[in-house]
Amino acid sequence: MSFLTFPLVSLIVGTAAASSPNHACRVMKPTLQQFATVENNAGCVIHRIDPKTSEVEFLLVYVEKGDDKGWSLPGGKPATKKNDVKEGPIAQALAARVPYDYSEPAVCTASRETFEETGMEVVVEELIEQQEKFLVFKCSPVDPGDVLEDIKAIDTREVHKTTWATLKQAQAAEFPLRFVSDRALLQKAHERIVRE
Repeated sequence: MSFLTFPLVSLIVGTAAASSPNHACRVMKPTLQQFATVENNAGCVIHRIDPKTSEVEFLLVYVEKGDDKGWSLPGGKPATKKNDVKEGPIAQALAARVPYDYSEPAVCTASRETFEETGMEVVVEELIEQQEKFLVFKCSPVDPGDVLEDIKAIDTREVHKTTWATLKQAQAAEFPLRFVSDRALLQKAHERIVRE
């Protein structure tokens, strides 16, 4: 597997100050070449094969932002000075540390957001779907053993829990997905995985 790695600054706002966990953006070379200058909301589809049932399971995060709550793929907004400054407490820390404009490529947004929401370092492999406001990439853990571990969010301001779910579980009416489009997206990802 040939991928490129470069460091990222990941700003997570705590009660007092922003911190920068060690994190690197790892992207397959062809994917980076295609999306190096694309700035967009982005996330990852991460899967595993359940060792007991041999079923494909997807990693989902439970997000709660006021009335906006439900399960979704790990992902979010790109780190840009404009987006980060809107967050309030981060504005002063960011303005003091980074006096210039910056933007994060979508592939690194997917990697960073996955790390913040699951604690899992991933390699961004290939685009699965390009939605109007969200790019979804197939991602794999850097450490394959991570899929066997308990997954816990680093940034717990929005992500309250994580789970592995089969396609059938994720598509059940009692499984509240934040975005209706995730049902079709998971179906598409499942079909791709089964073909591999």
